[in-house]
Amino acid sequence: MARALLTAALLAFPLFWVGYLKLPAPKLALRREVIALEPEIAVSARPGPLCAQTAFFPHLTYPLEPTPLIWPSCLEKPGAWGMLHLELNPTPFKRADLEAWVDRARDEGKARQLPEGTWIIEGPNPR
Repeated sequence: MARALLTAALLAFPLFWVGYLKLPAPKLALRREVIALEPEIAVSARPGPLCAQTAFFPHLTYPLEPTPLIWPSCLEKPGAWGMLHLELNPTPFKRADLEAWVDRARDEGKARQLPEGTWIIEGPNPR
């Protein structure tokens, strides 16, 4: 009896969104946008690191040499470019943090938004 209850409980977990990993559908339009942007954000085209929100990493290629945006100091490096999307998972930050970075860069004239919602922000000028 106990074994039957345990088996039933284990089989019921997925029915109630517990006990397995939920993967969101890939954003193909976002991937196309990143592909079109690659020549502009290539290592040879930018003076500093590409600080990409971690949710972008499945969409980025190795030759871009992206740096995961896990510390705000990445965006403060001379010549840094930030790649943010307010609708993607903001981890390890809060959405308000991303919005604040975009707002500050927009006020300084160093931010632009692409059609699918990606923000490219420029950090301090390289010395």
